[in-house]
Amino acid sequence: DTANKYLSTALTIITDILNLSPNLAAMTFLAFGNGAPDVISSIVASNNELGDLSLSIGALIGGGLCVACFVFGLVIYKNKISMDIEVVPHMYRRELLTYLISLLLICYYGYKGSINFLESVLFLSIYVINLMIAFYYDVKKINSEHSDSGSNIPVEQIQREEEVIPNDLNENLI
Repeated sequence: DTANKYLSTALTIITDILNLSPNLAAMTFLAFGNGAPDVISSIVASNNELGDLSLSIGALIGGGLCVACFVFGLVIYKNKISMDIEVVPHMYRRELLTYLISLLLICYYGYKGSINFLESVLFLSIYVINLMIAFYYDVKKINSEHSDSGSNIPVEQIQREEEVIPNDLNENLI
């Protein structure tokens, strides 16, 4: 109820103000809102005298697995009666590939037994690259929608019509 009342409302307002697609809003604001408690609890657990970094990593992997399996499955199960859920293939593949790469890196570092600062930056880089690809597809989609719904007047003709207006008339309009 709290998330619906506050987080969803705030996310909708921010998305409208910034003119973000639902995909980018979910990948940024919603993801950070959902992940903020995990970040805080993981930092606290890794600095605690009783806990260590393995507790934090285990909690993060377990939380990610819970969201990926239980929550994803539950959302689809609850919505199967009212509607078919359509998956955008390129978006689904991108998210799945990013998640698998991250999990493989976690497995590799777990097998290796250590991780250094530069290797940890790789995780941030994966996230940024994922965001950049999502942004690219959104811009591409917007451009294709504008070209499909735009007028049939060629751009050159529009530019020529703008040049016909005298400069002093333009200044009076401003």
